[in-house]
Amino acid sequence: MDEWIEENSKTNPAKEEAYQITKVALPWFMRHLNQSGSIYMFSSEDMKIEIGNWKKAQFIAFPKRKKRIEETCDLLISFFESDVIETHKMTVHA
Repeated sequence: MDEWIEENSKTNPAKEEAYQITKVALPWFMRHLNQSGSIYMFSSEDMKIEIGNWKKAQFIAFPKRKKRIEETCDLLISFFESDVIETHKMTVHA
């Protein structure tokens, strides 16, 4: 994730804080998925569905932070779809 943050912060330094928040949010999202091991498995479709579910739960828990939650969820999707994931062979194409 650090590599992804560094790459994206260079092209969009105004969003560096949002990228850092996304880094902090990633473990929370993985706990939402009940992913606690060293290998995580989920399809892209499942990930997007679960980010949507997690987002709804976050809206309920933090109703005044909707804009930040939206941005963080969008950035989580962006991270999982990034070249960094492919470069480090973190995906399996079925």
